[in-house]
Amino acid sequence: MTELTELGDLKPETATWKSNSQNTSLFRKQVILDDPDEPTMAVRSSITNSTSNQFISIQATSVKKDLGQTPVPYFDTQELIEPNNMTLVRGIGLFYKTQPGYGGFLGFRMISMPISDAPQNPRYDLWHSRRLAT
Repeated sequence: MTELTELGDLKPETATWKSNSQNTSLFRKQVILDDPDEPTMAVRSSITNSTSNQFISIQATSVKKDLGQTPVPYFDTQELIEPNNMTLVRGIGLFYKTQPGYGGFLGFRMISMPISDAPQNPRYDLWHSRRLAT
């Protein structure tokens, strides 16, 4: 986390790392990949089925289906979809999508906040991301 100045600039000297230092197995549920096949072999498109407070371990594909030679899930490298309206980025997260019986894909998702929810500062132009003359 990094604090902002009155003008909306980052204050690098205040940057700190936030993490969940508690035992995650008590609060998060593992996504189980049961006998997974290579995700690119699925005949239908993957669907997002992840929720908050989950984790997934990278593992080998099924010995029966793929001789256990491929690590899954794959990383989804599709471009992020740009929002239609002007938004601020609140964070970046991960999501998991798959079809039953396949290893699936991990992808990035952007967590956004509408401009209307942003703190207003008359000296900062959010539309053009620059300071205004004072």
